Amino acid sequence: MATQYDNGYATLDFNSTVTANSLISMTTTNNRGQACATAGNAIGVLQQDVVAGQAGSVKLFFPSQFARFTGNLVTAADVLYVGATGGASSAGTVALGVARNSGANGDTIEVFITR
Repeated sequence: MATQYDNGYATLDFNSTVTANSLISMTTTNNRGQACATAGNAIGVLQQDVVAGQAGSVKLFFPSQFARFTGNLVTAADVLYVGATGGASSAGTVALGVARNSGANGDTIEVFITR
């Protein structure tokens, strides 16, 4: 199930210590962020220092969107594309962003638009 978009910010859990103002990308676990690595899909900027196991507020680059998923399975942090039937797909040529949460065919998932 998708989560509520919150005024340009997303609250994510972190598995490791991350410094404020770091670029953030998603991990493959639902609703978990990490410091963005080289060539990563950054979704926004962390607003405060966090330690492992703590939640942090991420100011998103763009408002998140909700999409109907039309593939077999999607995992958090997977790149999503425009699908053939108006939904989001895990394969394609036009990237939308990354999945905030996992899902299956027909599920509504939250998409973080990336830079």
